[in-house]
Amino acid sequence: MFIVVQFRQVISFTIETEPQTIAPNNNPIAIDLGLLRFATLSTGEEVCSPRPYKNLEQKLAKLQWRNRNQVIGSKNGQKAQLKIAKLHYKIFCIRQDFINKLTTRLAKNHSEIVIEDLNISGIKKLIGAYFSVNCVLFPYFTTSLSP
Repeated sequence: MFIVVQFRQVISFTIETEPQTIAPNNNPIAIDLGLLRFATLSTGEEVCSPRPYKNLEQKLAKLQWRNRNQVIGSKNGQKAQLKIAKLHYKIFCIRQDFINKLTTRLAKNHSEIVIEDLNISGIKKLIGAYFSVNCVLFPYFTTSLSP
């Protein structure tokens, strides 16, 4: 099976194996989500978000600045738009990869996971917090951990 995902090509394989049994781990964990640190675990571990948008913001601004005077529909304009789209996709992939790795680690090592109930719409109303909340994808994290 050959699948094209936006800007890259992916090959998918299906392999049948015997399911592995994992020894039950009966230690529950509580997660406190925040803006400065992505999560603080009840074990005392603090998990920081990679903040890909903040790290690539200058590169994105440079590409958008170059794109602003391109003729609409021209080949150079299409190339510039494609570069911007690829950078946005890269930012999305970094965020998604971070959350997938964290949720997998938590699910494998802890039998019960408790997450605080966040009022995300209320946090977004705070001055300057709207951008931070959207960058760390709290809703995606909570839905990834739900059964």
